[in-house]
Amino acid sequence: MLLLAICTIFLVATTICIYYPSSPINDQLLAIEAQHGCEPSRHVPRTYFAIPAALDFLKALKEHRGLQYIQSEFAQYGHTFTQWQLGRRYIWSDEPANIKEVLTVQFPNFSMGTVRRDAAMPVIGNGIFLSEGARWAHLRSIIRPSFNRAQVADLSMFEAHLQDLFAHIPHDGTTVDLQDLLYDLTLDITTDYLFGYSINTLRPDSDQTYKDFNVAFTHGLGRIWPRTRMRFLMDIIPDPEFRKSCKVVHTVVDNLISQSLSTRKSTDLEKDPARYIYLHEVAASTDDPLELRAHVLSILMAAKDSTAAGMSSTLYLLARHPDVWNKLSREIGELNGEIPTFDQLKKLKYVYNVINEVMRLFPPVPINVRRATTDTYLPKGGGPSGTKPMLVRKHDSLFYSVYSMHRRKDLWGNDADEFKPERFEGRQPGPEFLPFNSGPRVCVGQVFAMTEMAYVITRMVQCFESIESRDKNEWKERLGVNLSSLNGVKVGLTARER
Repeated sequence: MLLLAICTIFLVATTICIYYPSSPINDQLLAIEAQHGCEPSRHVPRTYFAIPAALDFLKALKEHRGLQYIQSEFAQYGHTFTQWQLGRRYIWSDEPANIKEVLTVQFPNFSMGTVRRDAAMPVIGNGIFLSEGARWAHLRSIIRPSFNRAQVADLSMFEAHLQDLFAHIPHDGTTVDLQDLLYDLTLDITTDYLFGYSINTLRPDSDQTYKDFNVAFTHGLGRIWPRTRMRFLMDIIPDPEFRKSCKVVHTVVDNLISQSLSTRKSTDLEKDPARYIYLHEVAASTDDPLELRAHVLSILMAAKDSTAAGMSSTLYLLARHPDVWNKLSREIGELNGEIPTFDQLKKLKYVYNVINEVMRLFPPVPINVRRATTDTYLPKGGGPSGTKPMLVRKHDSLFYSVYSMHRRKDLWGNDADEFKPERFEGRQPGPEFLPFNSGPRVCVGQVFAMTEMAYVITRMVQCFESIESRDKNEWKERLGVNLSSLNGVKVGLTARER
């Protein structure tokens, strides 16, 4: 009966909203239209209340090809188009000029929106990821010192945890799935880096509670994107596994916070006063346990999962391209087996070309969204060719696909779907390359993430002669907050002779 009632309400609301859409053209919109020469945008037809299109998209998500489906929509309707759902207008774009306009030029005119906030709040709380305005600026000022050059340049912590990873990798070519191990690695590094100690999930004596936490956190984050598609139904339709994951995550993080703060005056930290501990700085401004939990979870999500997704995709591709692995070996071989310093790492140009190419093909955050807070415009999307400016109404939501933009053949060449790190040689990417967002909300930890990925790749190449794929299946997306491989990263690695 509940499901029947929900469906009835949905159909009635949809019918009303389709035939009586909100936000009529007003004087402000007419003025914007005249000033910028806006023309009507291309749109998805509202056939049968737009239900068939919605069902097609849900089917694609279920079959783990949602990103390809969105790509096909751009191919059909152009690089910027609109569609109506429940009286709201949604704009989809993979146009660099529009994305730059929203994230940078007109940053004050667009917010994060409520849908994403409502979908993610039960997992991560109201930390920096979901904050805006003065609160967001304050939280960003707190975290920024954690990622200054002096903090990032100390690579000794990476090495200690990387050795724990190597202990799980067979050296004789036996198959191993690296993806979950890499998520454990980044969790160990992130907790150590930001909170003053690591939970060491990769070590044999690791507490099972922390392993359960990693699984629950990954599951909870993975539900955020599907919840955004459910909109007002997200908290009506039961999802007991999601609620269970949130409870596990919150319990463990609360205990971690308590433990970290109780050892704040420890001898080890007093010996290293230059080290900036994020949790301790946040605790100086609030003692609210829910606030502290939200801050911790936001940083864990950003620093752990995005980096793990990038490293997983890198090794997934390297296992399928031995020529690239060999080229990396030649460049990294110039270190003569020595563990690289930060300055040495920065000089490994091909390593960073590889990372950039991976981030182009598999951006950790492939889709994002903003909501207009005022009537405004976009520089492209209007007119039959989509090259004219278009109106944006207050409350319009703009979904922008970094994944699709990174694979546009008119921007990257006819080989845009292929893995070719050489394309970044001598190239200074512009707004068409967006692995870490841009504008005021550009990822504050991007140098840390790139350094971590470069270090792991370099040390892997130093320790292993070759890497071979052990998965013959086609790549399928695991789409949550971040993008990773549904089938994991199953490979065989052969150690170098000592």
